[in-house]
Amino acid sequence: MSNSVIIVSQQDGKEGFPLDQIIDRLVGQGYNNILALDGSTSSTLVENGKPLVSPDQRKNSTIPSGLNLSVPDK
Repeated sequence: MSNSVIIVSQQDGKEGFPLDQIIDRLVGQGYNNILALDGSTSSTLVENGKPLVSPDQRKNSTIPSGLNLSVPDK
């Protein structure tokens, strides 16, 4: 699907679909560029500059890389 974006999320602690089922369904619907992000214990969620979820203490959080997904203000 050209110029289409879909975001699939799963709430922490809730049962959902396995990644392979999600991919199969999206491919079946015509998506051919799919990016899967692992929201495991190394993830950080920031809203308005304040962390809502921080990496687990067992993870090495000193690696200076990341991906910023944001929605512009209307």
